[in-house]
Amino acid sequence: MYEIEFASSAKKELTKVPKIIRKAIFKKIETLSSTPRPPSAKKLQGKHHGLYRIRVRNYRVIYSILDGKLLILVLHVDHRKDIYC
Repeated sequence: MYEIEFASSAKKELTKVPKIIRKAIFKKIETLSSTPRPPSAKKLQGKHHGLYRIRVRNYRVIYSILDGKLLILVLHVDHRKDIYC
């Protein structure tokens, strides 16, 4: 099982997400501890090389997987129109 940590930027961004969607995001993030690379996850390219993205409704969760430490670091959580800026 992987441990999940949130970057301070992700914590701040989560406070801006509506409560009902925030619950769905936490539920989806919890599943990453047992399956860090689910079929729905996309590996990002370009300046986000090495990061993964999962979708929760109109929101995106950007995270990094540190296999050596069994750690998932959630870096960003934001609306799809703002996440890649």
